[in-house]
Amino acid sequence: MFWIAVLAVITIGTVAVAYIKQKEKILWQGECPPTTFSYRDQSDRQRITVTPIKIRKIGNYVDLIALNSSGNEKVYFSQLVDSMLSTEGHEKKHFDDRVNDVLLSKETA
Repeated sequence: MFWIAVLAVITIGTVAVAYIKQKEKILWQGECPPTTFSYRDQSDRQRITVTPIKIRKIGNYVDLIALNSSGNEKVYFSQLVDSMLSTEGHEKKHFDDRVNDVLLSKETA
């Protein structure tokens, strides 16, 4: 029984280390006009306006790094964005469409 517990701890530790070591890939970094969207944070849903500065991908997750209204850098998880993104000077788009059609197309242009 003791060895089963030891094996379980080692397995869990190995999986945790592998998850932590996943590479961070920067999909986009630059300047973007203020962007407004609804965001689910804990059990609350709020409408926020931020200034995007970076989009990163870690494993299967895509995160928006942006400056909040106080000018502090904050990470917003794309799976918690609960509406279309409304960016000044652009039509409303879903998060993935905004990244692919607007931000990434600017990088290749």
